[in-house]
This record gives sequence, structure tokens and C-alpha cells, in this order.
Amino acid sequence: MSNHVITGIIVLIAILQLWTAVRSIPLGVAFYISVAGLNYFSVWLWSTWTLDRICGVILILAAFGTRRRIGAKHSGKELTPLFLYGIVITLLGMLVWPYDSVVGQSIAYTTLRGPVQILNWIIMLGVARVIAGAIRTPDDLNLIRRFVFATALTLSLYGIYQFVAMGAGLPTTGMRRPAQDIFSEGSGEQHATFKLGSRLMPRPDGLAGEPKGFGGLCVLWLAFIGSSLLDRKANKRTERKKYLAIVPQIGRASCRER
Repeated sequence: MSNHVITGIIVLIAILQLWTAVRSIPLGVAFYISVAGLNYFSVWLWSTWTLDRICGVILILAAFGTRRRIGAKHSGKELTPLFLYGIVITLLGMLVWPYDSVVGQSIAYTTLRGPVQILNWIIMLGVARVIAGAIRTPDDLNLIRRFVFATALTLSLYGIYQFVAMGAGLPTTGMRRPAQDIFSEGSGEQHATFKLGSRLMPRPDGLAGEPKGFGGLCVLWLAFIGSSLLDRKANKRTERKKYLAIVPQIGRASCRER
């Protein structure tokens, strides 16, 4: 797929992220969870920008603007130590990072490596806080599930097609690395394989950038499917409320573990 087409798709997804987040934060979160893992769609702008970063910034700004407009309190002070930890550990790491060993001359991987890492940290925790705060009712969770199920089905079917296409020589996407001055421009997209006996077996990535990323998305999708099975057992209204009440706490706990 050409870089111009990929850039156009990224712009379209960013616009849709803004539109969904402005309509409602739960809708914006549902859309974000569906597209954030599509690392095939990435663009080089002083550094590699993927959809989790681009849409993450949009979602955070939209949530901040919504809270200011309705006068809601900005909760999440419990994450402040984690924010400070990421910044401090990055600043200390900058003192010993082996910049000379980096392939290529991009300042994003040398001089600006520290600020870029801090920005990634802020986006990650900011999005986690928005997601944790967006799930307040059963309808919010069910909305996210519907988006996730549709995404899981679509990308899984495409992953099956990739497996067949790579083995049969049919057109399909591969792994992209749009990193300036780090990889050769003529290398193009690459297809991952593994050797099984004397045969090379394809490893589909389902637009996740790499096969391991696709595997990570599958784990996320299975978690949502598992939560829906648990929810079916919670028939009583009080039990459903208790179940939904712990979801934001799980989100915060996962952030602390990182």
C-alpha cells in the first residue's frame, strides 16, 4: 500500500476519533480501543507516529475539553506518583543511554529520545485514565464491546486471508517500518514467517504491525469476550453494578503495574 494512501487513512481515522470523542467520551473510547492497535498505519514525522499516539492525544484533549465544559472535577490524582516516576526515570536514563549505538541519525532516537519517551508515557497514562473514567454504566461497557467484537471479527478474518495470501502469493499487506534513516527506503513491506520442518509458514499480523502485536490484540479481544460471559451470569441488577464498579479499578491497577 502506498504511503499516500496510508497517510490518507490515518487522517481519516484521526478525524473519526475527534468526531466520536466530541459526541461522547465512551464512544470515543470505544473507537480508540478498536483502532489503537492498527500499527500498520503509521507515519514518520520526526518520529514514528502510530494510531495509539495520534488518536490518544485527540482522545485526551477531547476528554479534558468535555470536563471543562460541563464543570466536572478532574480526578486521577492517584496517578501523579506514576507520572512523576516515568519522567524522573527517563531523565536519569538519558545520562547513560548509549546514543552512539543507534543506527541512523534521526534526532528522535538520539537527542530527543528522552522527550519522546516522556511524551509516550504521558499519552499512555492519559489514555488509561480516560478509559477508566469512561465506563460508568452497563451501556458504556456494552458500547465498547460492540466496537471490539466488530474489530476482532474483521481483523481476524483479514489475518486468515493474510495466511492464505502469503502462502499462495496473493496481494496482501506486510510489516511497515517508516523510520527515517534507519531502514533502507527500498526494502518495502516485509512478511514474517517461521520454519516448520522444511517449509516456511506465514505469520499474519492483521494490520497490527507485527505478528506479536496481532497476538496481543487477540488477548485483549479474548478478555472482552470473557467479560461478556461473566456479565451474562450477573443477572441481578445489583450484581451487574458491582461488576461494573470494579472495571475502572482494574484499569488503574494495570497502569500502576506498568
